[in-house]
Amino acid sequence: MIKELPKRKTCPIDGSTEDEVTRLLGLGATKTDAGQGADRNWVVMADPEGNEFCVLRTLAP
Repeated sequence: MIKELPKRKTCPIDGSTEDEVTRLLGLGATKTDAGQGADRNWVVMADPEGNEFCVLRTLAP
């Protein structure tokens, strides 16, 4: 299940960004190019309805 959140809200992830992206791909999300560039530490994705969201892991403790 992909959790729907109000705009500009965050949802904590367990594990690495790569693990979360893999999990979301398995749930039907797709990677999206929003011009973020390959050198960024986040991944832009879209849910099956086309709503875009970012996946990133904070470096904060």
